[in-house]
Amino acid sequence: MILRFPSDPAPAADPTRQPELSDLAGELIDLLDEELRLLECRRDQLKRLSAAITDRDDELLEQLLREMEQTIRAQGDTDLRLEALRATLAGALGCSPAELRLSRVVETLDGQQRLALEYRRRRIVLLAEELRREHLQATLVLSESARINRALLEGLFPTSAEITTYARDGAQPWRSDTGLVNEVS
Repeated sequence: MILRFPSDPAPAADPTRQPELSDLAGELIDLLDEELRLLECRRDQLKRLSAAITDRDDELLEQLLREMEQTIRAQGDTDLRLEALRATLAGALGCSPAELRLSRVVETLDGQQRLALEYRRRRIVLLAEELRREHLQATLVLSESARINRALLEGLFPTSAEITTYARDGAQPWRSDTGLVNEVS
């Protein structure tokens, strides 16, 4: 037994020491909070996107597209951090990262951390479903808008003659028998 007095310096951290499961769980809770924030943000962005398309608010559409790009970058960073933590957690639990599930981590914990992780796990499932619904809604709004625009253009220009349309990069030819959205190359 080592006796320490308040004036004794704390022992230096051992660089070879594996982090304890409770430390890893605390880090996981923080990362899951970030994941939840991003899921809520993406869900709200899709709602606003559908409304902006319906309202034909080009300024809001441009702003939303910039916000969505930032959210995608933040999601990528969070995903990388989660993947690294997942590998560490898998090592601590004696399984491969592919076998590790959040439910397995929850089962190994007790007390407040267990409750906190279980709450976040349920919340992620619910938000993922809401995000899926909003994505479907935005897809339907976009496809319906494309259908209506195509019908309008075909009504205005019934022949399959080439029509000049204008985009950011200048004039572009369009034919009524082709799609309305340019393919990204």
